[in-house]
Amino acid sequence: MLVYRLCNPEFADDLSGEGAFLYGGRWNFKGERMLYTATNASLSLLETLGHLSDFPSRMPLSLLTIEIELEGIFQPTVSEFPPNWNEYPAPTQIRSMGSDFLQKAEFPAMLVPSVLMPKDLNLLIHPGHPGIRNIQIRSQEEFSPQKRILSKVQGI
Repeated sequence: MLVYRLCNPEFADDLSGEGAFLYGGRWNFKGERMLYTATNASLSLLETLGHLSDFPSRMPLSLLTIEIELEGIFQPTVSEFPPNWNEYPAPTQIRSMGSDFLQKAEFPAMLVPSVLMPKDLNLLIHPGHPGIRNIQIRSQEEFSPQKRILSKVQGI
């Protein structure tokens, strides 16, 4: 399976979930490792745009194509989520669901809808899980979105 991730080039080789560990995320509490990836490259851009208020100062970015082989994927249905699952900031119940996923360690990854584009999916990876048969960066390329995208996002 191929997944995608936009990140600071300084941390491009790190697939340990360190960022989520340090800061937390929609699906995990601070102090828990989770690697956030998208199932397509354009969703990784949308997710990044949705989370970085200082996007232009974060240029350039690295677009990673990651190949991962997994022994099973957990895919909860939206009906299992609290009604406010897609609010910002993320409700505690969503972080608790992700935390339970990590602690139970039944699956190496969880497939969830994107809040920004619910028809597209993010793959949340439990780093170090024994069900990850292989994970490797297949490619890393510099990525800078066109200014017209940034101007729309920033209202310029």
